[in-house]
Amino acid sequence: SALSLHPPRRSARLIVAELQGDTAAATELARHLEDELHALGFPKESRPYWPHITLARAKLPMRLDPTQR
Repeated sequence: SALSLHPPRRSARLIVAELQGDTAAATELARHLEDELHALGFPKESRPYWPHITLARAKLPMRLDPTQR
């Protein structure tokens, strides 16, 4: 996995660990959960599946300029 900031610009709000390698099991789990939740009335996600684990979320965008503290 790799750590990354999202969106990957100065106004990042998420720190995530992106899953790499064989993500077939995670992708299948996500598809199964989405199908089951859709059957209960939840809308399907319009964005493509992105295998990751959210480590931190900021309410306000994080300042990423290393020259400012």
